[in-house]
Amino acid sequence: MADAHSRPATPIRIGRVPDNDIVLADLDVSRHHAELRRNPAGSFEIIDLGSHGGTYVNGKRITRTMLTEQDSISIGHATFRLSGGELHQYQDESPGSLPAITDAHQVVAAFWAAAEARYWDALGILLADDVLYRGPQAREQVRGREAYIRFNAEGFAYEWHIAVQRIVGEGQHAVSWVEITVPQGTDTGLCFFDLADDGKTALITDFWPQPYELPASRAHPVERY
Repeated sequence: MADAHSRPATPIRIGRVPDNDIVLADLDVSRHHAELRRNPAGSFEIIDLGSHGGTYVNGKRITRTMLTEQDSISIGHATFRLSGGELHQYQDESPGSLPAITDAHQVVAAFWAAAEARYWDALGILLADDVLYRGPQAREQVRGREAYIRFNAEGFAYEWHIAVQRIVGEGQHAVSWVEITVPQGTDTGLCFFDLADDGKTALITDFWPQPYELPASRAHPVERY
């Protein structure tokens, strides 16, 4: 099954953030990743915009290349095909579709990419209807997909940005180490994810450890960084 993007009179830009024409909630996709251009003669060209993960046409990494009918374009976990003058995105290979992504590591990577991009529809795709969020330190709890999306979209009245440091996942479980930057500085968070059988996120448990001063009793063998 595929989504079709009509041939462009103006360039179509593909990337992770909402100001793109095609938005992919995937950490392997750069903020502004690639651009599809239609030349005056009617031919199409794909141009990589200096992405970190690369743009691939028929399995070969490119910087820019002309496209022909039925060429396959891969960006992050998404696959497109040029057919009949339209760019078709195949949902079963896209990071925003389920059950194509059922590996916990990939789900969590897509989760944080969607959150950072404020792409709430893509975040919702990754959540179970009855997802449960828990923050043990504040004893806060949020039940259900809509409530959790509203919690993130409306619950923080300041600018924030997430940088993922590491994700470790196996089967239906994963943990992420992230750093969130807010006007007051940067905090470190550990977030545990448990997936349901269909690959959607069923439980999120969030910890935000606070820094503290090194006790004098442990200072002698320690090197500070």
